[in-house]
Amino acid sequence: MKNNKLVEIQFRKLTLKDIDNKYFEWFNNSAVNKYTSHRNYVYTKEMAIDYYNNILKKKKIIHFIIQDIKNNKPIGICSLQSLNNKFKSAELARFIGDKNYLNLGLGKKITEYLVNYAFTKTNFTLLWVGNNINNIGAIKSNKKNGFKDMHINLISKLVDKIDKNSVYLCKFKDEKI
Repeated sequence: MKNNKLVEIQFRKLTLKDIDNKYFEWFNNSAVNKYTSHRNYVYTKEMAIDYYNNILKKKKIIHFIIQDIKNNKPIGICSLQSLNNKFKSAELARFIGDKNYLNLGLGKKITEYLVNYAFTKTNFTLLWVGNNINNIGAIKSNKKNGFKDMHINLISKLVDKIDKNSVYLCKFKDEKI
């Protein structure tokens, strides 16, 4: 695959069946997890099931599977997490788990979907992301989608544990790209 115009994607809610497929294995693949916190430990199927059950119980994450429309193959996940009703904010997260779909520019499409979902189907007015400083592609993609550098005062209100190796960007609902 060389061109993201050839790859059409769709989104659906995460299910327990997804955990049985490739979901938890993606996080153990060094080719795709190098910029995530998952690179620091082995992620097991049991951990993935616990995570899924926790999502259902707490309803603190809106989680989607990303699929290739052509073959219905799950290729990654994306979510709105760290939901904060006080500040009407959410953290945007995306992860391409299938290495064959990396570097195709899909990040922009995924971010557009999450931004649209957050600003039209929820009451959130602020989205933020924290990207590893070495994940240049994700940072550029987020900026192309209108995300801007966050002020340290805003970061300290929204982020539980500030990572000095991360770049924090945000987007407000009524901002234009």
